Amino acid sequence: MGDGNGVPGARQLVSFFIPHLGTGGVERVTINLATEIARRGHEAHVVVSSATGGLSSSVRDPVSLIDLGATRTAGALRKLAAYLVEHRPAAILSSKTHANAVTMLAHSIARTDTRIVLCEHSRFQFEQRGGYRDRLAISLAARLYPWADQIVAVAPDVAAACSARLRLDEDLLKVIPNPVVTPELRKLVHEAESHPWLQDGARVFLGVGRLVPEKDFDLLIRAFREVSRQVEARLLILGDGPLRGPLRQLVAELGLEDLVDLPGDVANPLPYMREADAFVLSSVSEGFPMVLVEALLAGAPVIATRCSEGVAQVLEDGTYGALVPVRDVGALTESMLNLDQLELPSKELRRARAEDFSVEVIASIYERLILGD
Repeated sequence: MGDGNGVPGARQLVSFFIPHLGTGGVERVTINLATEIARRGHEAHVVVSSATGGLSSSVRDPVSLIDLGATRTAGALRKLAAYLVEHRPAAILSSKTHANAVTMLAHSIARTDTRIVLCEHSRFQFEQRGGYRDRLAISLAARLYPWADQIVAVAPDVAAACSARLRLDEDLLKVIPNPVVTPELRKLVHEAESHPWLQDGARVFLGVGRLVPEKDFDLLIRAFREVSRQVEARLLILGDGPLRGPLRQLVAELGLEDLVDLPGDVANPLPYMREADAFVLSSVSEGFPMVLVEALLAGAPVIATRCSEGVAQVLEDGTYGALVPVRDVGALTESMLNLDQLELPSKELRRARAEDFSVEVIASIYERLILGD
């Protein structure tokens, strides 16, 4: 829809539209990209339906936060159209299906020559029937997405699911992984950690993530029980969520209270990753696993379930970490027990792999995409 006449290097306005600024991965990615685009000399706006959420304070100069003051994403439609007319950005990058549909409708009202780039972070909404709002968003996406200038998927399986459900031209889709590593993240790796288990000599396995079914921490705890029967080991699971109670109950039922700790959310999990003997991702589903990149940046040996192409992409199909089948307690147990025998690359190579997903590398790709080659 846009004319694509933007030129990288020339100062232009690039806008990023998301519903809110909660503490999720999409919001972090948006802020990372906007910050780097601004650092490259462009003007960057993070435009939100409502400036709510824990990451609102993370949008700092030279990035501008534009609050449309809408209680729902759909309610931001006319205000977003008015924003496009007033500011006429060279490009707008929108994320999340509901927001993407609103962006396309707002652009049709505004009739500016802004280049429209839509980003999808998950394949799951395209593979299952959700609630009414989800079905409506996907129905709108099927009609509106073909008119975008570009659609970005964060992993190959996300692109495939999106293409199949929406019947999109393959030329419209481009796979670009998330920008994870930032200058701030590199500093956070070197902060001190405080958990005594990381200093007591026992082997420590680490899991990090929301305590939700998709992360399958049940599997990790059950595999750890078998590991603890054969070697002196501890398990730390950082994060919080609705399954905190059931997971604690499982730990008690298995008699692991002295060996498994769920300390909740921690402000900076990277030092834990740095000091742990291995980072374990036990998920049954992932989009693009940002936490896996963080673990590699910290230099941690990685064991992960092959739960998505995003996981295989980060680990380069097992080159940078061990891959095991989903929901396979035996396979996960075996990898954890045989950690020293796994053919994993050096700490330096693991850290170098994480830099492939740095904001500097990924922003360069986006800059060419959204402002023209």
